[in-house]
Order: sequence, then structure tokens, then C-alpha cells
Amino acid sequence: MSALVSDYPELAEKVIPKAKGYRMLDILSIINEYNEWYLQQGNQGK
Repeated sequence: MSALVSDYPELAEKVIPKAKGYRMLDILSIINEYNEWYLQQGNQGK
């Protein structure tokens, strides 16, 4: 899963060791966190 968020290094670092709140069962919250970060990067509509 860390490969899916690899362009957001801080999040990938949480996912790799499966930190609390960043495990496979937490995928929806991980996706939401990534999406919020992605939009802040100015990547809307790409």
C-alpha cells in the first residue's frame, strides 16, 4: 500500500511499518488523508 501513496513520503513512512491507524483495515482514512494532501498540492483535476 505504501507504493500507492509514495508521492506523499510522510504518509508512506507511516504505512510501511503499519503504525497504529495506518494498517490495511484503516484504508479509508489513509485514502482520505492522501486525498486531502493531494488537493493541497494543487493537483485538482489531473
